[in-house]
Amino acid sequence: MNRLGHSPLSHPLASVFDRAVDSLCAALGPESHRQYRGTVRNFLRYLGTAHPEVTSLDQLRREPHLLGWMSRLRSQVPLLAAASYINRLILLRPLLTELAWTEHLPQLARLIRREDIPHPRKDWHGRSPPSRISFCSRSSSAATIWRVTRFC
Repeated sequence: MNRLGHSPLSHPLASVFDRAVDSLCAALGPESHRQYRGTVRNFLRYLGTAHPEVTSLDQLRREPHLLGWMSRLRSQVPLLAAASYINRLILLRPLLTELAWTEHLPQLARLIRREDIPHPRKDWHGRSPPSRISFCSRSSSAATIWRVTRFC
C-alpha cells in the first residue's frame, strides 16, 4: 500500500507513466502530483481491464484505447461531473506529450486532441457561454470598463 491507501498498480506501462508524472510534476505541488497519479491510475486500470493486450506505448491508439477510456468516463455510474471529466483529459494530454518526447513516439502527442476536451457549458450542458455582444450592449460601468480594456 502506498501513502494514499492504494495498492501498487501492476500494469506494464505503470513505470513509464510514473516517470512522466515525476518529470511533469517536478516544479508542481503535491496536490497536482496526486491528481496526475490518479489520472494515470484510472487510465491504466481501464487499459488493463478493457485492453490487456496493450503492454507497450507503441501499441496505444486513439481508437479504441483513448476513445474507449473517454467513453467509459462519460458513462460510469455514478456520473462523473463535467469538470472532473475535463480535468482527467487535461491531465492525461500533457503526460502523453511528455511520453511522445521522451520515448520518441510522436503519435502519442496526438491521441487526445484539443477538440476532445469539451467546453464545460456548451458541450456538456447544451448551452453556449454568454456572448460578448450581449455583454457589451448592457449599459453598466463594468461593461464599459470591459469594452475599454478589451479593445484599447
